[in-house]
Amino acid sequence: MPARAQALDARGRRDHWRSLAQQHGLPSLVLEPAVGPAELPQHVPASVLQSLNATLLPGALKICAKVLGIWATNQRFLAAFAATTRPNATAIFFEDDAILQPSFCADTMAALRALQSSSPSWHLLLPGHCGGTRVRNCTRIASSREEGQARLWLSSGGYPMCTHAYVVSALGASRLHSLLAGWPRRYAEKVLRNARPGWEKAGVASSKRPTKKRPVDIGHDVLVAQLIHTGKVEAHQMWPQVALQPWMVAPKSAVARGTADMKLPRECKR
Repeated sequence: MPARAQALDARGRRDHWRSLAQQHGLPSLVLEPAVGPAELPQHVPASVLQSLNATLLPGALKICAKVLGIWATNQRFLAAFAATTRPNATAIFFEDDAILQPSFCADTMAALRALQSSSPSWHLLLPGHCGGTRVRNCTRIASSREEGQARLWLSSGGYPMCTHAYVVSALGASRLHSLLAGWPRRYAEKVLRNARPGWEKAGVASSKRPTKKRPVDIGHDVLVAQLIHTGKVEAHQMWPQVALQPWMVAPKSAVARGTADMKLPRECKR
């Protein structure tokens, strides 16, 4: 299965990912540079970039460039894979800071086998996710590493966030690329609607909620979650998660204490 890891500093992360590829049995893994600010004009409409540059201050523009770059990097990956001539092909995408658990390969392959037999029209498999504990259903499957003992679950529906690691089918790559194509314009419109004169960063309309996420921070993964929640993209989440983000394992995080996104959904306990 083709695997791609994306990093702004691809050269600096090469040894790290080479080691991970050997450790987890990913011989086809390729580390590619993510889309940086200089490459954005190749992926984002000029009118979108011009409107942001004309209105926002440098601090906000820097955040916008990062958010748009993440979207463009994912779109580049999806477009390249969607062009495959093999309808049953799958590929996996990693952000460069994804943390793979020891059971990553065994559990992901077990989940893929279950999906291919039970839901051939699937689009996305999420080995890692966040905010997705409210699911519609959950199914126990056997993981090969546990000799047939059902210790792995697949859920669907819900509102799963984060795109730091996902497996996509050829059908899913084509569909997701199409549904995400117009996102930069909607993102820019929302950011500019909430911008305030003199603000270093575009913020929310009300200053009474300083901890609320600013529109400038909200990436395309929110749209992906909405597409999954409304059934426009068929996605399945793995439990327990086998691809984490650094903040998920931080000692003081709610996730590390087992009280947030790592907690098994109620539907998976039945």
